[in-house]
Amino acid sequence: MAAIGSLAVGAAPASAATQTFTAGNAQTALTAFLGSYYNASNGLFYSSQSDHLPLDLWTSAYIRQGLCAANDNTGGAYRQQISDTYYGFENYFKKPFSWTETIDGTTQTTTDPYWWGNGVHDANDDFLWNVNAAICAYEATGDSHMLQEAERNTRWLLETQLDNTAGFGDGGVWRTWSQHDYKDISTGGQVPYIAMALAKYFPTRTIYNAALGGSFTYAQYAQKTYDWIKLWIQPDGSILNGTNGTNGTQTGYFDKNHYMMNVGLIADSAAAMFQTTGDTSYISDVVRVTDWARNRFTIPYNGAQILWPQWTTSNGGAHYDQWVHGDSGQNTVAKGIISRGIINWMQATGQSQYLQWMLDNANTAWANRHLSDNLLYTNWQVPNTLPANGLSSGNYTGVDIMERLIKAQTNPGVLNAGFDSNNASTTTPLAWTNYNFGNAANDGASFTEQKAAPNNAHSGNFTLTQYKSTAYQSYEYQTAKVPNGAYNLTAWIRSSGGQTSTYMDVKDYGGTARTVTIPASGSWTQISIPNVAVTNRQATIGFYSNSPAAKWINVDDVQLSPAAVTNPTFTARNFSFEDNSAATQTPTNWSTNDFGTTANATADFTESKSAPSNARTGSYMLTHYKNTAYRVYTSQTITGLTNGTYNLAAWIRTAGGQTAAYMDIKDFGNGTDLTTDMRSAASGTWTLVTIANVPVTSGQATIGFYSDAGAGQWVNIDDINLARH
Repeated sequence: MAAIGSLAVGAAPASAATQTFTAGNAQTALTAFLGSYYNASNGLFYSSQSDHLPLDLWTSAYIRQGLCAANDNTGGAYRQQISDTYYGFENYFKKPFSWTETIDGTTQTTTDPYWWGNGVHDANDDFLWNVNAAICAYEATGDSHMLQEAERNTRWLLETQLDNTAGFGDGGVWRTWSQHDYKDISTGGQVPYIAMALAKYFPTRTIYNAALGGSFTYAQYAQKTYDWIKLWIQPDGSILNGTNGTNGTQTGYFDKNHYMMNVGLIADSAAAMFQTTGDTSYISDVVRVTDWARNRFTIPYNGAQILWPQWTTSNGGAHYDQWVHGDSGQNTVAKGIISRGIINWMQATGQSQYLQWMLDNANTAWANRHLSDNLLYTNWQVPNTLPANGLSSGNYTGVDIMERLIKAQTNPGVLNAGFDSNNASTTTPLAWTNYNFGNAANDGASFTEQKAAPNNAHSGNFTLTQYKSTAYQSYEYQTAKVPNGAYNLTAWIRSSGGQTSTYMDVKDYGGTARTVTIPASGSWTQISIPNVAVTNRQATIGFYSNSPAAKWINVDDVQLSPAAVTNPTFTARNFSFEDNSAATQTPTNWSTNDFGTTANATADFTESKSAPSNARTGSYMLTHYKNTAYRVYTSQTITGLTNGTYNLAAWIRTAGGQTAAYMDIKDFGNGTDLTTDMRSAASGTWTLVTIANVPVTSGQATIGFYSDAGAGQWVNIDDINLARH
């Protein structure tokens, strides 16, 4: 997993991880789900196949959060549906609401015509699920209304629903606003990660809470509520759910049931706290509760521990089979929440000890899908069963765990990397900040814009531009949050040339600032800073121009991607397809399998193209392409390998759409053929695909690239790396 590291606190790191589903499978499952459960006419999800009434408030929010992960995985393919589902929810539930509050020391009356109440829902946990969905929708679309509503709803909750009554500590949140008689982890457990998400956008804002007698920032509210949560974690890792009644000091009032979803909520919140503070106790907290839960909320299936559709263990923690009511209970979503939290936590903290467990669950959910239509089922370990009354959110859990695992492998940590999130030209692109060097004359020199061909964006619709009709100095930057490790920083640029100085830089990562000059180029050119050794979980990426009048740069598709290996060893021969020094049908050291059809023999070849379609490095690359349908496999058997564990990596571009397109490795000693799908790579940007932890025991391995494609569908391959570690 590219974005999941190997350091584990309190548990052994994962060994070789086996994944049998692909990014293409995840998209197939999501497409099937939306086709059966989504009402595009109003932006709402159906409750089930047999009941086309809208899905309930909180589990529909869980699905909307999941769409954000799928959107990240596909470069923005679900941005419109994220917007439609947000407004579908809001239009269905909104009602006007007013209250008095004190923000940044100023008391005001706030009126919100879009309040998410509808007069019938008073559950604070439902509000919080939708706040989280609104924040991720804002980050996917750049629609400021979504962030405004998320923040308004959160402010009201922190001002009126958090106090020091009913239990120890002063961070507990009431479950309902109409009757303050119950506080639980299922409600308060969501607050730390939501508050830390809002702290990114409102870092200094203070919100007054009369019950606590003070004003606090979002980060301070996150700390208060996490401290309250931690009080309910028991020494063995079990989690008491909270307290019933207004007298929480009496043991009899404690809710001793253990809920599966609470593990995921604590994992999400601990991840948010760790990313800000670097305190490893947040890692230890999650290891403790997850180790306990893994042995309580799973059943054995084909040698793996599979999460079951169970909501709770009994009072006091005795383990018994309390299954949900058929398949239609809301609580079938609980295993989706626990898996989401654990995967998010691994990605945020660089942990990996639960990776294979999560992969086992995703592999099982996909393998046991409803084969006739690729819909997944609430009970992952039950093959090919899909009752019509199965709640859609329960069925979505299998889609979500696949998408979350794909995101954890590929997410580069850079937000709005293609400058498309605002979907408009702006001087304030989402997630980026401008520095004008204290001179107002520099204002407006950095902005996003949409251009027509042939000067269009490298991908998407918008680019970052630095330009002014007078002399200017401008720096556009973002601090990306990533696990510690080695990264490659890349970006695609165009430049008029003629600037006094213009460069891309990376700094604040734990090492010395590094820069690369942006060259003059009328066509898109990729620049890079390789092997950035991040040691403090962040890196600031920036683009600088000191320029006379009317000189410009364009920037697009910024990536901070994990380096394949720190010191690569290219054991594949002719790994970059340069050995022939010419385009050829028969590249040295590579073989073609045409599957007995002579016409397929011409479907793989090396070629050289001009920018922006040029090779990743050097002049040549391998291409699979034909103007008629084709099937071809290009391979090489590497002998003389020292037995050990290897990583296979290659850089890919593809138009997508193939029936199948994958990289594989086989003949390494155990009879297994390991594959990874290439179809999710971008067409305009080189994407690194990998197969990690290959156990070579035979002194050799065959690596190959397979395409089963329609007419005109293509893939480019370059810089293949098989390295022992």
